[in-house]
Amino acid sequence: MRNFEITDRRDVIAKRLDRYLSFPGLAPAGPGRILMAYRDGKSRPGTYSHGADGDLCLIRRENGRWSAPRTLYTHEDAVEEMGCGDLTRMTDGTIVLFSRQWDGGNSRTAGVYVASSADSGETFSPRTPVSAAGFHQWWVPYGKVIELPSGVWLLGGYGRRAEGEGASAACMESLDRGRSWRVRAWIGTFGCLGKLPLNEPLIFRLDGGELFVLIRTNGMFYSARSADDGRTWEPPAPAFEGMAGAGIILRGGELLVTYRGIHHGGPPPEQRVPTWPRKGRLYCCRLTADGGRTWTPEMSLDDNEALQAGSYGMGDALELDDGRVLVVFYTSDSDQAPWIQEVTLAPRDDRK
Repeated sequence: MRNFEITDRRDVIAKRLDRYLSFPGLAPAGPGRILMAYRDGKSRPGTYSHGADGDLCLIRRENGRWSAPRTLYTHEDAVEEMGCGDLTRMTDGTIVLFSRQWDGGNSRTAGVYVASSADSGETFSPRTPVSAAGFHQWWVPYGKVIELPSGVWLLGGYGRRAEGEGASAACMESLDRGRSWRVRAWIGTFGCLGKLPLNEPLIFRLDGGELFVLIRTNGMFYSARSADDGRTWEPPAPAFEGMAGAGIILRGGELLVTYRGIHHGGPPPEQRVPTWPRKGRLYCCRLTADGGRTWTPEMSLDDNEALQAGSYGMGDALELDDGRVLVVFYTSDSDQAPWIQEVTLAPRDDRK
């Protein structure tokens, strides 16, 4: 299995003390061009908040340079833009963009929206609300859209199945190119892992057609497989520690997953006031060449100091034409005003 090393690190959207810059997502936009969507919100230092308000912004990378950002959609009323980076380029070139809004007062998703671009991200359609049959009150899309040979679209989704339950994870399907969604199959329902919620199912279609998913719980990824295009799934089983996964299938067939690292030790959460500094293992990656049965050791991609009272570490990855991998994520330091970084991973020649 190939190994990678960091060859470049730089800020994509520089830190501002009054802003909370987060949730970046990537999509190819033609030869040598990349789109990144992200959230630009108001910073709330010293809290567990993801910031207040927040607009959905877009920038373009061409010949290694990022453009100035432009605001795509603005927040509305008392809800916040959140989780804005779910971009997928489909086989016909259409770029699909999911976004959602958060109702902090009621601790639930306020709405999920979809928009699309037919011109490589130069313009996007007005975003429209999208529902998901099978969930109760709220749901959240997660990861990239998978386009099956049959034309059916698949996507990870999670939310509440019934009043009083925690989150369950589902494989979603759309028969109308993303305008509406429904549960194709439950991957894991609340209660199957005790009291653990099953959040953020990240689904991949491996070489050969098997589906593989990583599910976020409380600090541990669980994995499962489907051999019938997501209609049935194995029971979820522990994979490795981490949260907030993203990833890609590389051209060599390996699966690269990036994620938020887990930190052990330190005071209990109720004593981490106002901040609890910690270093290393902030944003990490692993690879697998056998469809998630074995993984390389964890590699740290971030060298900043994070704070328990802040937040950090959701991102995305994209393989470049020359085989390097571009990874973007948001990080934080003692100022608790997260910003967006990129690192470039290059295949490492271990024969030296």
